[in-house]
Amino acid sequence: MKRLLSCILGTAALLLGTATGCIPEEEDYFLRWMLLNDTDTVLYFAFGDGMPFAAEPGAYRLLGAATLPPDAEPDAALLFERHPEYRTLSVSVAPDGPPLRTWKKAYGDAPGRQFFDSTQWADENRDSHDCDYIFRITPEDIADE
Repeated sequence: MKRLLSCILGTAALLLGTATGCIPEEEDYFLRWMLLNDTDTVLYFAFGDGMPFAAEPGAYRLLGAATLPPDAEPDAALLFERHPEYRTLSVSVAPDGPPLRTWKKAYGDAPGRQFFDSTQWADENRDSHDCDYIFRITPEDIADE
């Protein structure tokens, strides 16, 4: 009888330990912010007076990444909080060419498409727990203003 009771208690302890071990922990959020060159032209981007970087047509350029705890709220605006040096973005067709378009953080709430308006950054990874915030540069963005 003692042996049967020991066996039952041992099995119950194993099942309890296994059941609590299978409860998944909440996952951290992984956020990425990217530019997408949605034009048919190679474009050069520069933040402020920084070095320009190129993006081929159809190419994505990573601007930042972050990991947030599960209790945090993912938000596209975090990019600009984490990178205060991102105040002005210029777009041109040559590394040292004149800008075709310049967005300034100070005008982020102005009408029209604004790079610094986080509501215009689409999350293109909605099926996942993580977020891929994308700002598409379109032909209209670089057309003569």
